Amino acid sequence: MTAWITSQRAGEVLRDLADTPAPSQVAAWTRGPVVERFLRDWRVPQGAWAANFRGTGNGVLRIGSGARRPVWILAHWDAISFLIGGRAGEAYALVPFHHHVMTEEGSQPGAAVRYDSEARSYGVIARGTITGGERPTFRSDDPFVLGAGDRVVYDTPSRPLDDDRLEGQLDNAAGCAAALLATAFLARLADVEVVTCFVDEEEGPVALGNTAFARGSPRLLHHLPHPDVAIVVDHHTCETVETAPLGRGALIREYASHARGAVTPPWLYASLRRLAQEHADHLTLHEDARAEANRSDCVIMMQVTPNVILCGPPVVGRHYQSGPYVCSAFDVAHVARSLVTMAMRFQPATA
Repeated sequence: MTAWITSQRAGEVLRDLADTPAPSQVAAWTRGPVVERFLRDWRVPQGAWAANFRGTGNGVLRIGSGARRPVWILAHWDAISFLIGGRAGEAYALVPFHHHVMTEEGSQPGAAVRYDSEARSYGVIARGTITGGERPTFRSDDPFVLGAGDRVVYDTPSRPLDDDRLEGQLDNAAGCAAALLATAFLARLADVEVVTCFVDEEEGPVALGNTAFARGSPRLLHHLPHPDVAIVVDHHTCETVETAPLGRGALIREYASHARGAVTPPWLYASLRRLAQEHADHLTLHEDARAEANRSDCVIMMQVTPNVILCGPPVVGRHYQSGPYVCSAFDVAHVARSLVTMAMRFQPATA
C-alpha cells in the first residue's frame, strides 16, 4: 500500500480533479471523465464505475461481489458554485448554490460554465472576477451573455507551494482524490466490499437545517444496500496556514459542525484510535482540535446507520472566505491509506 499510495500520486490526482470545474449538478460530466481516466490507467475492472449512477448525478465505484453489505466511502465532488441572478450594472448578480460565507468584499478569479446541447458537454465559456459580499457578483472578461443555466465557479489553477503543499480550488477535490486512491487500491484485494460515492449537491444551501443540506446523496439510498459503517471524507477546516497541522497526516473528529452533523459512537471512535496505533508504521491518523469537521453527507448517513466516521485532510480555507484553499499531498495520501485500513477493518462478516 505504501508503495502505491504515495504523496506524489496523491498530488497528481488532486491537481487534475481540482483543475476541472465542477459546479453542482455538473460534476458527473466534468470530473466524471477524470475519474474514469485514472481508473482505466490503474486497470480497475470495467463495470465497477458509473459516473451518473442510475441518473442520480452521483458517481459510484463498486468493489466486491455484492455478497455482503459494503462499507460506504463518501466524498462530495461538486465545488462551491453560483447561479446567475440577472444583471447588476456591468456585472452579473450571483445566487450562491452553497452555504455562502464570503460576506466580506474581496475578489477572486472566476469562470462561467455552460452546457453545449450540440456537443452534449460542459465547458468554460467566460472568465472574469467574482466579488464577494452579501450580494456577490461576477464580472466577465469575455463577451458572452450569461443567464439561466450557466454556473459560475472559482477559477484558481492549482499551484505548488513549498514542501508538498498545494493551493487552489480544493473543495472537495482533496477528499475525492483520497477516496479514489483508496478504492482503486482496494480493487486489487480479494474479499472486500466497498461502495465509494462521489456525491453531487453537497454544497446546497443549509437554509434552516440538515434537511436542506447534502441533496445528492439521498438519491443513492434507494439504489444501494445501506452500510453498517459509512466513512465521510471532507475537509477538516483550519483557520490559517500558521496554525494548521499541514503535512502531519490524516485527521479524524468525533463530531461534525458542533454536533449538528454526525457524531461517531464511542465504540467506533475507540476502534479508530486503536487502528491508528496498530498501523502507525505505514499511516499517520490522528486527532487535532485545530481543525473542524464540517457538516457534509454525514447528515444523510445518520439516517441509515449510527456508525459514521469523519475522516479527512486538514485544509486551510472555507468557501474562499480568505482566498484559495491550501492542503498537503502527504495528508491526502494518508487519508487514502486510512480509508483502505478502515474499509478492511470494518468489513461485515455476513450479508
